[in-house]
Amino acid sequence: MFVLLQDKKTGIYHIGGTDYTNRVQLALRVLQYFPDAEYDLIPMSTDELKQPAARPLIGGFVTMKFNREYPDFLFGNVDSFLKELIT
Repeated sequence: MFVLLQDKKTGIYHIGGTDYTNRVQLALRVLQYFPDAEYDLIPMSTDELKQPAARPLIGGFVTMKFNREYPDFLFGNVDSFLKELIT
């Protein structure tokens, strides 16, 4: 993130948007911007994936450090990113 480099910040900063969505919802949201795309989206539960390592059902970043130091910084979201990418 440019603002952190510019301000010569060090340490770990978790940065993420304000949207929370699961992987299926994210895929469907992205696909709305590509109406001609052909795809087979098969939602699966975490149990069905049979992953070797346990994964949290709800995950995300704790962004308090960044938010505290940059309270006026506005994050985009999936929609704003895709709109900018496509145009």
